[in-house]
Amino acid sequence: KRLVNITAGIINFPKLILLDEAIVGLDTDALNKMEGLINRIKDDRIIIITSHQEDFLRNTCNIFGKIEAGGFRIEENG
Repeated sequence: KRLVNITAGIINFPKLILLDEAIVGLDTDALNKMEGLINRIKDDRIIIITSHQEDFLRNTCNIFGKIEAGGFRIEENG
């Protein structure tokens, strides 16, 4: 159901996509599909994702930030 919702949200090729905890409750197969979808479309869009799942962020984001110890730290992948 989440994948269908996200697909409906990107069908008009928006340049900005906001995903708030989009992978909560997904099984492994759906999580892999979500990662694949994001990785296919991320090069020509801005996608902002909130998640507690650091592995998911590392697998999908070029740049991500972490709130820790009262501060914000930015990391770049790649």
